Amino acid sequence: MPITKPPAGGITLSGGEPLVQPEFSLALLAAAREAGIHTCLDTSGHAPDEIFRQTLPLTDVYHFDYKATGSALHRELTGVDGSLIRRNLEALLANCATVILRCPIIPTANDQPEHFEAIAALAQNHPQLRVEILPYHAMGTDKATRLQVPCPPFPKVEAQHIENWRSALEAAGCPPEQLYFHSS
Repeated sequence: MPITKPPAGGITLSGGEPLVQPEFSLALLAAAREAGIHTCLDTSGHAPDEIFRQTLPLTDVYHFDYKATGSALHRELTGVDGSLIRRNLEALLANCATVILRCPIIPTANDQPEHFEAIAALAQNHPQLRVEILPYHAMGTDKATRLQVPCPPFPKVEAQHIENWRSALEAAGCPPEQLYFHSS
């Protein structure tokens, strides 16, 4: 079932992670649902399982981050192993939630064949899933410099990177009609 355009207007809970404040987020989603307002939850997926279950009847669409495949790489890139995130994603998909899987891709960090294969497998197993590839951009570099926070020197995303990623995803079996690339 293809994802259709949502009605005009609505709310998106975003952050950081909106489910870090579960009482507020759930109350806001419930109030929006009661008022007939379309709801979207933009999430990293890193929240207690029970909180995610409570969002199901209140959320029309999930923007769900999928940053890395494999516990070691996920921990290296994000600080957590990703098992809770994966469980929450699987629970949403098992409950037929509308999920847009948002995959930030960073050259040399997570643009590995096993990551593309895992993304493709998710799309194959869940035809309702839309996969959005978000090429890395260095827009936060200036802010990191001002805050004196180290910023890894990732390579700039070139058009060839994106074509390679598209080829890798399609070769792994990701249905092209489920795949969308944001411009870098």
